[in-house]
Amino acid sequence: MWKEAMPKGYWTEIWTTSSRHISMLNSRRPKVLITRPKEEESPLKRILEEAGIHVLWIPTLKITPLEKPPFFEELVENLSTFEWVVFTSKNGVKIFFEQFLSKEKRDPFPVKIAAIGPGTAKALAEYGQKVDLMPSEYDSKTLACEMIKKGIKGKKVLLLRAKEASPLLKEKLLKEGAEVTEVHLYKVEMPDNLPFLLKELDQIDLVVFTSAQAVHNFFKALSENRPSNLQVAVIGPVTAEALKKYGIEPKVMPNEYTLEALALSIIDYFLKGGELCVSQPLIC
Repeated sequence: MWKEAMPKGYWTEIWTTSSRHISMLNSRRPKVLITRPKEEESPLKRILEEAGIHVLWIPTLKITPLEKPPFFEELVENLSTFEWVVFTSKNGVKIFFEQFLSKEKRDPFPVKIAAIGPGTAKALAEYGQKVDLMPSEYDSKTLACEMIKKGIKGKKVLLLRAKEASPLLKEKLLKEGAEVTEVHLYKVEMPDNLPFLLKELDQIDLVVFTSAQAVHNFFKALSENRPSNLQVAVIGPVTAEALKKYGIEPKVMPNEYTLEALALSIIDYFLKGGELCVSQPLIC
């Protein structure tokens, strides 16, 4: 694999104080496989390619919007009775505003809005929505903890997210006395041709996961054909926990759970010759 193939001194790290840009030059570009759904603009892909890394993109997830539940219109009419509306992905934001909510009802919400991270917050801003809470760590556990600290007992909370989302957020809020309504905006499925697309993993130096479901679909597609020396990068501890169920520890995990931080950690991993580059999550 990459570490054995690359002699010392092949990599040059160039830092500029203005943009903290990293440039890497060598005779064999490392190959990284991204498994998240394809996007028009991906900071992960852009930063890696600017650093000289060869990026392959094979989504292990297929996002499928769901039908509106029968009570949805009534829920929107009574939105002001909720204390919080919570979004946990930018996919959820886009599907909610483009397919669930009519254009004439896209005024700023009359309630507090929580977003799990900067990508979700940015997506909300594009629809004119102001985010009132974004957790210090971009995961469901920290989001729940910080909502609870603001006082959640007896308050109504609307969760807008994927059908396969972790139950942790909802369970923690319910335990603290919140009245939680959950609407599933989309489901996450495995692409039909995924096993065929993953045939040549031996040529990949690092596989990148940004969700637990991407991990599960990946290993389901591989079945018994898993490479013996699979090196993996994850966006955060929830994805890392999913990976451990398959007996693999991540080589890369950033201390900030964003695509930009993940990209820089991957670059750091290659610059250091494949050394472990995993931060420890904070305890909420």
